[in-house]
Amino acid sequence: MKKYFTLLVLAILLNSPLATAEETLVSNPIVIVNRALEFGIWRIYNDGDEIFIVDRVDGNYLDTYGSYFYTKEGGLRLRADGTSSRTASSNTKEEALQAESKGQLQDGRYGFLKKRFVVKGDTLTIFTIDKELSPGNVSTYQVLEKYSNGLTHVGTDTTTIVEATKTVDENSNTIPTGMPSNCLASYLPATGEVIIPCLSVEGSNIVYRVKQHQVPGTMTFEVRDGDVSRVE
Repeated sequence: MKKYFTLLVLAILLNSPLATAEETLVSNPIVIVNRALEFGIWRIYNDGDEIFIVDRVDGNYLDTYGSYFYTKEGGLRLRADGTSSRTASSNTKEEALQAESKGQLQDGRYGFLKKRFVVKGDTLTIFTIDKELSPGNVSTYQVLEKYSNGLTHVGTDTTTIVEATKTVDENSNTIPTGMPSNCLASYLPATGEVIIPCLSVEGSNIVYRVKQHQVPGTMTFEVRDGDVSRVE
């Protein structure tokens, strides 16, 4: 986790187009009880009391009611000023991952109790209505990106960033952070080799790099010792 202190936050807020108090909600609640909606790598789940937003790869999740963010390394309490502090760890919300999905979350403004959820393209912004200032600027909020499992927590004084450990492409294939999103396999006619830079195994988060060698005069390919290496 890295913290970034910035003087630009107030400038951003002054021009924030997130919402106005009078704007009509697309849906309230954002998702019905004991059901989930998909948002790229994330699942938005309603347990009846609060909304949990859980990433489907590593299990990071945001407790939107208490403003806590949990990772494998433990929990973070997110403060209104933009700072965070370590707190007790918590298990992944398995019920969120197992719940019936009601489809993809679309652009719009959603509600649940005092929380507001604004979706614009690949970004989901979460804030409470008591943090919403006239004429629609928000003083404290969290931002989740559709295809990565990090978090940006913006407060009144500073910003805390939890860096992503995983990203996915639009087809929901896992790509380790820092790996080029273009993982197309390549065939090299001169050498008869096929290079597969990103090969995932169903039921596992491990990604491999694989080289295959063409058997001369055929369309058969073989994998030799040392041709498989773990990427993530």
